[in-house]
Amino acid sequence: MSPGRYYKTSNDFTIARPQIQQYFTHRQEEKKDTGILENTSNNPVKLDMKWTTIDYANSGDPRVWGPAFWFTLHNGAARYPIKASPICAERMKGFILGMPVMIPCEKCQDHATSHIEQNYHRLNEVVSGREQLFNFFVSFHNYVNKRYGKPEMSNEDAYALYTGGANVTKLEYSGK
Repeated sequence: MSPGRYYKTSNDFTIARPQIQQYFTHRQEEKKDTGILENTSNNPVKLDMKWTTIDYANSGDPRVWGPAFWFTLHNGAARYPIKASPICAERMKGFILGMPVMIPCEKCQDHATSHIEQNYHRLNEVVSGREQLFNFFVSFHNYVNKRYGKPEMSNEDAYALYTGGANVTKLEYSGK
């Protein structure tokens, strides 16, 4: 085995599988590796590694596409103009109104449509600038989290999370 590096980000997704069944099913494939990993003192350390691949038969499952979706919305909103131009605001409003069409889960489409319709009267204000748009997407995310009994996040905590650095796990290995 030649020297190499293994990088894994927290948003590591492959959504290229056709929908095999109407309902969610998955299978797990496990692969175990044994190798030598050098620690910081350059003493060999034997390491057993377990790689788990979960094959989702239904790519419409929110556990498959949801984290990447939320990351895209929050990260994009954190870099939206502080004060949006009329053309930028118009395009963002169109993006928000079109979002449900791009969501691959029918139930999630309905929930997204409902949330957008409940806030339709204030969309011009939402798309007027970074803070308003970011807060809108956080409230949208919290709306979904509440439905699933997941913890909600404050606007401040979300902003700190999506404007900070990215965590990347790196595994270096070498051998023959």
